[in-house]
Amino acid sequence: MAENQTNQDDSESFTTEIEQGLRDDAQGTLRDSVRSSITEQRTQIEATLRRGAPPAEYNRLNTIKQGLDAADTILDRFWNYYNK
Repeated sequence: MAENQTNQDDSESFTTEIEQGLRDDAQGTLRDSVRSSITEQRTQIEATLRRGAPPAEYNRLNTIKQGLDAADTILDRFWNYYNK
């Protein structure tokens, strides 16, 4: 993702492209799109885990799934912080 430097109150603030997009996303369109992508990826991983995988692959996929779960939580928290 692209990174932006913005000035706020005469100090520099680091802002990512997704952060700025979510700040400007009062209707939740971007949030919903990102959530849909997270959900789709999580569903694919869960299906693979249910079919079974060697231990190392299972652990790798489970770690990715946990990361997607965390991303979904952070997405909501961040959007709510700026838009509610």
